[in-house]
Amino acid sequence: AFMAGKIKADKIQDLMKFGQCFSFGKKEKISEVKNEKAVKTKTNTGINLSYLGRTFKSKVPFKITDELLVAYSKAVNETNPYYFMPRDQNILTAHPIFPVRVAKELMFDVLTDKDIGLNLLRVVHGEQEMRYYRQLRTGDEINMLARIISIEEKESGDIMKLSMRMFN
Repeated sequence: AFMAGKIKADKIQDLMKFGQCFSFGKKEKISEVKNEKAVKTKTNTGINLSYLGRTFKSKVPFKITDELLVAYSKAVNETNPYYFMPRDQNILTAHPIFPVRVAKELMFDVLTDKDIGLNLLRVVHGEQEMRYYRQLRTGDEINMLARIISIEEKESGDIMKLSMRMFN
C-alpha cells in the first residue's frame, strides 16, 4: 500500500517496524511443463527484470548554494574550515561526500518507480563507489542520469546495481 501511494508515513522508522509484521519472502509455486513433470519456479515478486538497462533522468538541475554546502558540512560534523570558507572568486567547495545529497532525489525516483517491483522495506544499501573529475562548488547546476546496469536474483533477495552520473 505504501509503494502504491495508498498510505503515507511521516516517520519511516514506524513504517519499517510495521513492515516487520509481515512476511515478504519470495513464494514458490509448482508449475507444469509440457512433458507433465512438475518443477519449482519462483513467483515474480522481485525486481522487474525488464528494467535492466533502463535510464532515468533528473527532473530539474540541482542548484548548489553556499547554504546547502555549509548545512551539509555541519550535518556530517565536518570541522575542517576548508568547507566553510570561500576560496577562489568567493566560491565554496563541496564536501567529498556531498554528491550523495545531490543524488538523493533521482535515486528515490528510481527506487519508488511504480512498476519496478522494489519493496522499500527490504532495500539494503550494499556499497557505493564514487569517481571525481572535479569537486562540486557553489553555482554548479547538476543534471543527473541513473541507469540500472544489473539485476541479480538470489534466494536472500534481489541485487540491483545502479550507475549514476552527474553533469554540470
